[in-house]
Amino acid sequence: MHAVRGVETGLVVLVPEANPVVGKWRKQLDQVAAEGLGAHITLLFPFAATDEIDADMLHRMENVASATAPLRFELTRVGWFGEHAVWLRADPSRGLIDLIEKLQASFPDYPRYEGAHDEIIPHVSIGMNNDVDAMRVAAEAVAKQLPVQCEAAELSLVVRDSTTKLWKVGRSFPFERSVR
Repeated sequence: MHAVRGVETGLVVLVPEANPVVGKWRKQLDQVAAEGLGAHITLLFPFAATDEIDADMLHRMENVASATAPLRFELTRVGWFGEHAVWLRADPSRGLIDLIEKLQASFPDYPRYEGAHDEIIPHVSIGMNNDVDAMRVAAEAVAKQLPVQCEAAELSLVVRDSTTKLWKVGRSFPFERSVR
């Protein structure tokens, strides 16, 4: 496993359409949201430390993004990972899974979640490692507002500032523009 040092980063697809539905709950129940990162689907995390990211890595990110069509999906239902995380499933998920697999092939030194999970389930977190009863209340409230229509048009490299501990978008890489 590759040791991550320096400033934390990750590759995500931002899902701003979900913020009105999950934003309030995420700020209460998900530390990453409290640290400034809005609704998103994690593609690769942990990723390279900022001092490891070079022009070649940025070029590989750009290549994967430019070869990916914009992704349309819905957040359709609430799911759970045990009792430690509640989330919304992205359907159809095939395009997101393909994107994750392309990124993993381009960056084999940075396995998704350090290789802890075999199955890829694209999702937007509602709450994580928090009070289970509070997460159940959030899950019920959010479920009433589904489905949420979404479109991902870019890959984002997010960076956790070492001083403020807040997340921000460091770079964005647009997906291929479809001809309409």
